Amino acid sequence: MAETSVNLRGRGNQLFQEACDECLAPVVRSGRFLKAGYFYNKALAASTTEDERAKCRKNLGAVHWHHTKMSLELYDGGQASSLLHERPPSFDLERSVENYLAALRHGRASHQRREWMESIENTLQEMAHSLVEEHSWICESAFVAKLCDLYQAGLPSGARSRAYDTLQLAQVRLLLDKAVKELHRRDGAVRVGSNYANCLSLLHSCNVPLEQIQRRAESDLETLEKARLLKSSVDKCRARCESIKAREEGKRFIQEFEKTRDEDRRNHLLTCALDKFKEAASHAKGVDAECEAEALACTGDAYTEVRREEKAQSYYSAVVKLAEKSDAVQGKGFYEKARVAANAWLKRMRDGRPGFHLLPEIRADLDRIQVEFKRLKTEEFLKYLYRSYPPRARNGTAYTLGETETPAQIRIALRKALHHYHPDHNALGDDKWLALCGEITKLLLSSGSELVGVLRLAIDLLNECLEAPTWEWPEVQVRCCGLYKLALIWITIA
Repeated sequence: MAETSVNLRGRGNQLFQEACDECLAPVVRSGRFLKAGYFYNKALAASTTEDERAKCRKNLGAVHWHHTKMSLELYDGGQASSLLHERPPSFDLERSVENYLAALRHGRASHQRREWMESIENTLQEMAHSLVEEHSWICESAFVAKLCDLYQAGLPSGARSRAYDTLQLAQVRLLLDKAVKELHRRDGAVRVGSNYANCLSLLHSCNVPLEQIQRRAESDLETLEKARLLKSSVDKCRARCESIKAREEGKRFIQEFEKTRDEDRRNHLLTCALDKFKEAASHAKGVDAECEAEALACTGDAYTEVRREEKAQSYYSAVVKLAEKSDAVQGKGFYEKARVAANAWLKRMRDGRPGFHLLPEIRADLDRIQVEFKRLKTEEFLKYLYRSYPPRARNGTAYTLGETETPAQIRIALRKALHHYHPDHNALGDDKWLALCGEITKLLLSSGSELVGVLRLAIDLLNECLEAPTWEWPEVQVRCCGLYKLALIWITIA
C-alpha cells in the first residue's frame, strides 16, 4: 500500500510540474492542476503512515496554491472566463490552507525535519501576504474570517503561525473599515440609531483577534506594534461612536423638549438631554477633540435654551479652549456659535461686574508675576511672560515676542506685549485669563510710567527756566539737562 501511495504521488508530481509551465494555455494548466490533485487525493487515501499523509497533504496544498495563483493572475487580467473549470480563487486558496495545516499536523506526528516544516510555514505566510497586500479584492471580511477559523482549528493549542497573525490583523482592519462606514452612514439607520449599534458590534468583534495576536506574538515586536496601533484605532473609533450616539440621543431629547408644553415633561427631557451630552463629552475626552467640543457646545445650547447663560458660558469657553488645540474644531459651525456666545458673555461681565480684575483665582499667578517683574530686566521679564503665560491670537496661534537684543528691539517688543496682553485683544479667554491680562498690562504700562514722570518734570523745569531770573538760569539748566539725559536713558530701555 505504501508503494502504491508513492507511485500515485509520483504521477501527481509529473502532472504538477507540467501544470507549472507558464507556456501552456490557462485551460491546459488548469486541467493538469486538477488531474494532479486527483492523484494526490488517491495517494492520500492509500497512505498508511503519518509520513506519507504529511507528504500527500503538502502536495495537495501546493497544487491548490499554484492553481490559486494562476487564477488570481487571470482574474487580475480579466481573463477568468478562459478557465476550463471556472471557480473562484477563494475555493483553491481555502483548500490549500486546509491541506498545508494538515501537512504540519502529520509532519509533527512523523517528526519531519525542521526545514520541511518551515518551508510550509513560509508558503502559508506568502499566501497570507499575497491575499492581504496584493489581491485585496478577494480579501472580504467573511472569507478572511473563514481562513482564520481554519487556522484556529488546524493549529495546536499555543502554537503560533505568522500567516495566522497576518490574516487576523487583516480581519481586524476589515472589521474596523466596516465599523467606520457604519458610523458615517447618512440614511434612515441614523434616525433610529441602528448604525451606531452595528458599529459597536463590529468593533466588539475586533477584541478577540487582537487579544489572541498579542498573546501569541510576545517576542515579535513588529507584530505587537501593528496590533497596538490597530487596537488604538479601534478604541478611538469606539469612543467616537459612543460619543456621537449619546450626542444624537441628546439632540432627540431636545427636539421632544421643544415640542412639549408640559412643564414636568420638559424638565425631565432637559435633564435626559444634558445627561446624554455630558456622557458624549466624557466618551470623547482626550480621544477626539471635535466630538468632545460638539458635545460641550450642545450642552451650552441646552442651557441657553432655558435662559441659563451663566451655566452655558463654561461649556462655550471649553469649546473655545479645545479649538485652540484643534484646527478641525475651528472650521465647524458649532464652534463659531460658541465663540460668539462666549465673547458676548465675557463682554457683559467686563462691562457689568465691578472689580472684575480682582478675581481671587489669579492671586497666586499675579504674586509670581510681580516678583519676577521686580527681579528681572525688561527684556528678561518679557521673555518670562511669553514663556509662562503665552498670549494667543483669535485663531488660537501663540504670539511670539521677537528679538530683544538692542534697545530699539526691546522698545518694540514692549509695545507688542502691551498689544498682545491687553484684555480687549484676548476676548477668547476665560475670566481668569482676562483678569490676569489686565494686571499684566498694568505692569507693562508701569515700565514706562517713570519715563512719563521724568519727561513731565523736565518740561516743568524748562518752563521754570524761562520764568526764572537770569542769575538762576545756570542752576536750572543743569537740573533740566540732568533730567533730560535720564529721560533719554529711559527711552532706550523702556
